[in-house]
Amino acid sequence: MKPRFETVELLSPTGEVVELKVVKRGLAQARPEPVDRNKPAWIKAPLPTGPRYQALKGMVQELRLHTVCQEALCPNIGECWTHGTLTVMLLGDICTRACKFCAVHTGNPRGLVDPEEPRRVAEA
Repeated sequence: MKPRFETVELLSPTGEVVELKVVKRGLAQARPEPVDRNKPAWIKAPLPTGPRYQALKGMVQELRLHTVCQEALCPNIGECWTHGTLTVMLLGDICTRACKFCAVHTGNPRGLVDPEEPRRVAEA
């Protein structure tokens, strides 16, 4: 049985010749096409702006509310807030869960909560 791999020499970005094993008759080419380093337009998020976004931001600051959006450093905050949607955290800015993907502070608030926060959320 013949080996399934072949060795090709490629020129690295630094100008160095590099040997690379590739699958025979695969998609690999002797000279790869240049890589486009620009991100596609659909992956770029616009900066959060607009009257609805500004209104929600002002309300959250004025009422001293904690949102998952802000605490988790969510990259989609502009999209949601521009459409009038936000997720409020009750009982402070500490979450009792420990999701690996989330940037919210995790712990046990041990009863150190703001008793007025539910009223402020209701006002919002």
